[in-house]
Amino acid sequence: MAIQPKLEPGQLVVYKNPPSFYKVPPVGLVERTSPARRRGESPIIAVIWCIGDADKPSPELVYESELRLYKK
Repeated sequence: MAIQPKLEPGQLVVYKNPPSFYKVPPVGLVERTSPARRRGESPIIAVIWCIGDADKPSPELVYESELRLYKK
Protein backbone atom coordinates (compact mmCIF):
# COMPACT_ATOMS: atom_id res chain seq x y z
CA MET A 1 0.00 0.00 0.00
CA ALA A 2 1.31 3.46 -0.93
CA ILE A 3 2.24 6.05 1.67
CA GLN A 4 -0.37 8.81 1.83
CA PRO A 5 0.75 12.47 2.08
CA LYS A 6 0.44 14.33 5.39
CA LEU A 7 0.20 17.73 3.73
CA GLU A 8 -3.07 18.98 2.25
CA PRO A 9 -3.82 21.42 -0.58
CA GLY A 10 -3.94 25.01 0.64
CA GLN A 11 -1.25 24.65 3.32
CA LEU A 12 1.87 26.84 3.33
CA VAL A 13 5.25 25.07 3.24
CA VAL A 14 8.99 25.83 3.18
CA TYR A 15 12.04 23.70 2.45
CA LYS A 16 13.50 21.88 5.47
CA ASN A 17 17.02 22.72 4.26
CA PRO A 18 16.75 25.72 1.89
CA PRO A 19 19.55 26.43 -0.59
CA SER A 20 22.20 28.75 0.83
CA PHE A 21 21.56 31.55 -1.70
CA TYR A 22 18.17 32.33 -0.06
CA LYS A 23 18.44 34.83 2.81
CA VAL A 24 14.84 34.00 3.72
CA PRO A 25 13.48 30.63 2.55
CA PRO A 26 10.62 31.03 0.06
CA VAL A 27 7.11 30.12 1.14
CA GLY A 28 5.04 27.90 -1.12
CA LEU A 29 1.40 26.92 -1.42
CA VAL A 30 0.50 23.24 -1.74
CA GLU A 31 -1.53 22.90 -4.94
CA ARG A 32 -2.05 19.13 -4.99
CA THR A 33 -0.67 15.94 -3.50
CA SER A 34 -0.15 12.41 -4.72
CA PRO A 35 0.72 9.24 -2.79
CA ALA A 36 4.15 7.64 -3.02
CA ARG A 37 4.62 5.61 -6.18
CA ARG A 38 6.42 2.75 -4.46
CA ARG A 39 7.44 1.59 -1.03
CA GLY A 40 10.34 3.55 0.43
CA GLU A 41 9.57 6.75 -1.51
CA SER A 42 8.06 9.92 -0.13
CA PRO A 43 4.73 11.29 -1.43
CA ILE A 44 5.00 13.93 -4.15
CA ILE A 45 3.68 17.44 -3.54
CA ALA A 46 2.98 20.09 -6.21
CA VAL A 47 4.05 23.46 -4.74
CA ILE A 48 3.55 26.94 -6.17
CA TRP A 49 6.34 29.12 -4.76
CA CYS A 50 5.74 32.77 -3.83
CA ILE A 51 8.75 33.84 -5.90
CA GLY A 52 9.31 33.81 -9.62
CA ASP A 53 6.97 34.62 -12.51
CA ALA A 54 3.73 35.98 -11.05
CA ASP A 55 1.95 35.92 -14.43
CA LYS A 56 2.28 32.16 -14.96
CA PRO A 57 2.83 30.38 -11.66
CA SER A 58 3.74 26.80 -12.44
CA PRO A 59 3.85 24.12 -9.74
CA GLU A 60 7.10 22.41 -8.82
CA LEU A 61 6.98 18.73 -7.86
CA VAL A 62 8.80 18.16 -4.56
CA TYR A 63 9.10 15.12 -2.30
CA GLU A 64 7.21 15.61 0.95
CA SER A 65 10.31 14.63 2.95
CA GLU A 66 12.02 17.86 1.72
CA LEU A 67 9.22 20.13 3.03
CA ARG A 68 7.84 21.29 6.35
CA LEU A 69 4.84 23.38 7.32
CA TYR A 70 5.37 27.13 7.45
CA LYS A 71 5.13 28.57 10.97
CA LYS A 72 5.08 32.30 11.62
